[in-house]
Amino acid sequence: MLDVLDAKGIKIFRAEPVTDEFGMATIDLPISAEPNLGVWKITATTEKTKAELDVRVEEYVLPKYEVKVNLPKEWFLVDEALMGSITAEYSFGRPVAGELEIKALRYVGEWQEYASLTKSIDGDVDFELPAVGYIAGTPSAGGLGNVQLDIRVIEKSTGYQEKTSRLLTIAATPVNIQIIPEGTTFKPGLPFNILIVTETPDNKLIEADVKATVSFLDKEFKEVGRSERNVKTAKGKAVIEVTPPLDSIALVIEVATSDASASKVLEASYSPSGNFIHVEQISEGTPLIGDIVQFRVNSTREAANFYYEVVSRGTVVFSNFTRSHDISIKTTPMMAPFSRLLVYQILPNSEVAADYIPFEVSAEYPNNVEVGFNTAEARPGEEVQIDVQSEGLSRVGIAAVDKSVFILAENRLNLQQVFDELERLYMKPQAELHEVSIYTGITTRGLWMPLLMLA
Repeated sequence: MLDVLDAKGIKIFRAEPVTDEFGMATIDLPISAEPNLGVWKITATTEKTKAELDVRVEEYVLPKYEVKVNLPKEWFLVDEALMGSITAEYSFGRPVAGELEIKALRYVGEWQEYASLTKSIDGDVDFELPAVGYIAGTPSAGGLGNVQLDIRVIEKSTGYQEKTSRLLTIAATPVNIQIIPEGTTFKPGLPFNILIVTETPDNKLIEADVKATVSFLDKEFKEVGRSERNVKTAKGKAVIEVTPPLDSIALVIEVATSDASASKVLEASYSPSGNFIHVEQISEGTPLIGDIVQFRVNSTREAANFYYEVVSRGTVVFSNFTRSHDISIKTTPMMAPFSRLLVYQILPNSEVAADYIPFEVSAEYPNNVEVGFNTAEARPGEEVQIDVQSEGLSRVGIAAVDKSVFILAENRLNLQQVFDELERLYMKPQAELHEVSIYTGITTRGLWMPLLMLA
């Protein structure tokens, strides 16, 4: 069942679509000449599941021209000037002559305008804005901040204007360091791998010389061991392996370059007898269906058998046991695209030691599609022949769209509209009253009122 509610929450459409052999159905929604503009909600339900989609309905006005922002990079240092160029071009390819306005807003707990620029434009023009100076970083972004550029181009002859916006990343250093341990805990006495990633603020991997120090702490939080490595990340990545001492209960990882640093603290796993097993994949790359994927099991105590299971989509798809520390598995379609290998052993004291590792299986079945035209350019009203070729039986869809429609889609919801919409949905003033029982009881004369707290 498909239900459509307009922006006022009024149900305007209901249908029971029937899917074809590909499991697809196409529905044309009726939209009146004067619809309720705003966010519509489309709900599709079956006997077992339900899905919802929000769709914005706006007045259909094709833009006359497109405004693009060209930047040398997507991030800037906090003391670095913001430079780039603006291009304004009609949908038929000619440049736009007019006036360019740029407003730069930095996030300091709220959006604050700190710079503006106005200049003439004839198709394209370079711009330079002053450095941000300071900004509020967020923990979820690793301390990085943001600057928003609001750009407007006003056509000289008519006053018609087009807007766009761009969100830039602002960083204190040109290098970010990520520390990615192979697990949330480590096992004393067994190898433990740590992945070090060096990247630019826009998440592009770069090579860097790093110094990694791993300190091991005992239950008294005294250092019982230390490992220091000087490594160079290859394509932005480097893996170091350490073997924590048996009496370590925590480790501290510290990684630094000449420009940046990062640290992470991990705790040890727990075992009553202090015995663990550790699984690692020794075959490289992502296997295809039918390939052999190999693993190695390390253990602090020998056992007669290692039992293992492959779990995919919540189901055990393969199980076996081995006396060897090496495990080889032939991948099947049931293991794609993502599976886990669970390995466990039963110790003489009846304790179960277990470990698991996720792995991917590629299930690509490419179907190449080629499209050709009988002419590279056509005039309005001329016929164009389209030649489509695919491998095997395929369902092919063709749509001819005016370039102005693509411009409309790109500029339909700029960043300011996104923030306005989020504020409309979630930032309305709200108040909750809660009773506060600070005291066991209060004796009053006359009118009694509970203590209230405004949240």
